[in-house]
Amino acid sequence: MRWADFEAEQPELAELGKKKLGVFGLVMIGTIRLDGTARLSPVNPHFWEDDLYFSLAASSRKAGDLLRDDRLLVHSVPGHRDGRDGEYKVRGRAILEPDTGTQSRFAKMIKELYGWGPEPGTFRLFRMDVEDVTFIDREKSTDQLHPDITRWPG
Repeated sequence: MRWADFEAEQPELAELGKKKLGVFGLVMIGTIRLDGTARLSPVNPHFWEDDLYFSLAASSRKAGDLLRDDRLLVHSVPGHRDGRDGEYKVRGRAILEPDTGTQSRFAKMIKELYGWGPEPGTFRLFRMDVEDVTFIDREKSTDQLHPDITRWPG
């Protein structure tokens, strides 16, 4: 499901996701290495054109992982060691965006935001296809061992 569709179906959970995934400009993604083990990598998330995108260096191992096996887990970066910020997780598929026009518009957006822009062809642009969202909220909980958990789909 595209982010915009998820947002239409679950507006509060999607808004929370934009906040939790965008707060530091950095998230952790889990991919599957060639040998089947997990790879955890920091990446910059971008909510752009109604979708959640990631641009990865074309030669990076994590891009290679996603080209081979598109399963992806995105995890918010916690701001406190006690977890009081909560954990926001999105599980789904990484959809490669091969269109050079879209890549050029993305690079232009990055340049406008940060003053530098990747050259189309030097990066792989992936859109997140959302399958599952979980938010673990320890602030609502009275017991750290049993946090409040919101899941979609239920």
